[in-house]
Amino acid sequence: MRINDLPKGQALYIKVGAHQPDVVDIDWPSKDYFQKMLNGYVEHLSFTNGGEPFLAVFDENAKESTHEYNELASHIVNTHLVGDVFLINPSDL
Repeated sequence: MRINDLPKGQALYIKVGAHQPDVVDIDWPSKDYFQKMLNGYVEHLSFTNGGEPFLAVFDENAKESTHEYNELASHIVNTHLVGDVFLINPSDL
C-alpha cells in the first residue's frame, strides 16, 4: 500500500529492518495506542509525500537510546529515524 492511499484510522507500521510496512488499525485514543506500541512517550514529525501531509510517530527517546536505524522509514520520511515508526494521517493523532 502506498502512503497516499492510507485511509483514516489506519497507519503504516515500519519495524526496524522491515522491507515493507505493515498496515495496522489504530486503536483509540490514538496517543495511548502509540505509546503502548512504542513502549514510551511519542514524538511526531510532519512530512509530505506527493504533496499530502503526514506524520511520522516514534519513541521520543529513541535518538538518545540504543534503537537501531530504521532505513525504510528514514527513506520515506527523508530524515534519519531510529526505532519502530508509524506513518499516519495528521487527523489520526
